[in-house]
Amino acid sequence: MGFGKVASIIAAIIGLASILLSFIFPALFSWYRYEVSGLGSSGGWYLTGIGTVIDIGDTVPMTMSILGVVGGTLVIIGSILCIVAIVKESKGMGALGGLLMLLAPLLLVIDFLVGMSELAGVIRDNMDLFITRDWYWEHFFALVYDYTWGLWVGFFLGIAGGALGLIGGIAL
Repeated sequence: MGFGKVASIIAAIIGLASILLSFIFPALFSWYRYEVSGLGSSGGWYLTGIGTVIDIGDTVPMTMSILGVVGGTLVIIGSILCIVAIVKESKGMGALGGLLMLLAPLLLVIDFLVGMSELAGVIRDNMDLFITRDWYWEHFFALVYDYTWGLWVGFFLGIAGGALGLIGGIAL
């Protein structure tokens, strides 16, 4: 088995794992996290790989992110294309699978830049409350609350799966 096939298989596994693990262990493998703690309570929102928001603690439930749904679907389709590319030995299909997996993290970035989802709005509101903050990665203490938000492990797994899928597809 050549490098391209091995890379494509690993890419498909990483892509699917980035979606699945974000549901099973959201605090650890979400694509994006937002946590607030203070005054004896804590809570958080965790964006899964398929665009749903899991809330934990004393937080208010949110709606799902439409670009997250599209992105998660692209990761699943891209992973399937990587597997099919191995069977058919198709460079084009493997490269397309990798590109589709890479589009999902890009859609998440676009969502936060444009502010389409409710979670993006909450982050933007918190940035406006204080001084100019970074939505990619932030941790700070204000008044009696500790705020943490940013891109999380699932996001980087999605990028790794997509990049490996693209490389593997080209190398098939």
